[in-house]
Amino acid sequence: MIAMTRVRQTVEACRQALCLLRAHRLLWLLLAGAAVVIGISVFVPDKVARRLTGDDLFGLPAYLLVFQFGLPTILSYFGLWAVHDEISDRSVIHVFAQPVPRPCLLLGKWLAVTLVGALAGALICGAYWLALAVPDRPWRRGLAPDADVLLAFMQAVALAAPGYAAVGALCGACFRRPLIAAILFVVGWEVAVSNVPPRAGIRDLTIADPVRRFLVDRIGEPTGELGDVLQGSLAGQGAEGLREPLAAVAWFTAVVLAAATLIYSRREYDARARD
Repeated sequence: MIAMTRVRQTVEACRQALCLLRAHRLLWLLLAGAAVVIGISVFVPDKVARRLTGDDLFGLPAYLLVFQFGLPTILSYFGLWAVHDEISDRSVIHVFAQPVPRPCLLLGKWLAVTLVGALAGALICGAYWLALAVPDRPWRRGLAPDADVLLAFMQAVALAAPGYAAVGALCGACFRRPLIAAILFVVGWEVAVSNVPPRAGIRDLTIADPVRRFLVDRIGEPTGELGDVLQGSLAGQGAEGLREPLAAVAWFTAVVLAAATLIYSRREYDARARD
C-alpha cells in the first residue's frame, strides 16, 4: 500500500514537472533551431553531396549534434533547473510542506526530464534522417542513410538520457551554482575521461564512452567519418575490461541518482526570501 502511494506521488511529481518543461522557452528554441538545421540539410549542394553517401551526411553530423552537444548540455541543464529552480527562488519550503516525500519529488522531476530529453532527441534524429532519405534527388538514389543507423541512434538516445538527467539533478541538489558544475562535467570530465586510454579503466565513469561503444555494437562496423570517430575511440589495450555499455550507464545513473536523492532528502535549504 505504501509502495503504491509512493509510486503515485512520483508519477504526479513527474506530471507536474512535464507541464513546466512543456512551457520552457529553451525547449522550443532548441526544437526550432534543430528544425532550421534539418531544413537547411535538404538543400545540400549536389556537388558536395555527390562525394558523400546518406550515411556520411547523417551519421557524423547527427552524432556530434545530438550526443556530443545536445543531450549532455540540454538534459543536464533541464535536470538542474527542475531541481534547483525552487531552491534558488526560496519556494522550496512550500514544496516540502506538502505531504510528499522528497525522494518522490526528485525522482519525478528526473523522470520528466528523461522523458522529454529522450523524446526530443529521438524526434531530432528521426526528422534529420527523413530529411536525407525521403526527398527524391538524383544523388540520393541508392545512397539514402541506413534505417539501422537511425534505430541505433534512437536506442542510444534512450540509453544516454537518464544519465545526463541524473547528473543535472545532482548538480541542482548539491551546488549553489549548479550550472557551473554541470558545464564542468560536460565540457571537462566527459571529454577528458572518455578519451583516456581504455586500460585506465575509468571510462565507465562517463556516459559518452558507453554510448560510443553501444553505437559500435549496434551498427556493427560503422563506415565513413562516423566509423573513424567511434572506432578510433576504442583503440588501445584494455577496452575488453570495460563494462558492457548498458551495465555501465545503468551503474553510473544509479549511483548519481542515489547521491542526488540522498542530498535532496537530507539537506536543509534556505527558506528566507531574497532581499
